[in-house]
Amino acid sequence: MQNGRVESFQGKFRDECLNVSWFGNLFEARVKVETWRQQYNQERPHSSLGYRTPEAFAAQVAPPASPPTLAGLFKPEDASREGSTNLVSASVRT
Repeated sequence: MQNGRVESFQGKFRDECLNVSWFGNLFEARVKVETWRQQYNQERPHSSLGYRTPEAFAAQVAPPASPPTLAGLFKPEDASREGSTNLVSASVRT
């Protein structure tokens, strides 16, 4: 046993996905594996999360944060100059 988590995942993947599915071609295999992955990662309760789904656990731990914005980060170089469109000034050192 090298890594318990990896070996546990591989066993579940083999038992729940590979052993119960017949794959006619590579496309069909990809679709079935992706469907299983989505179910495993989003809909299935995990014992390490108190038998909650990852989405329910994440919602309970931290409320969704608003995405960062760039407002206020970039200011005009000289707001008094009329018609100035340069919002960021950069100096190049050689």
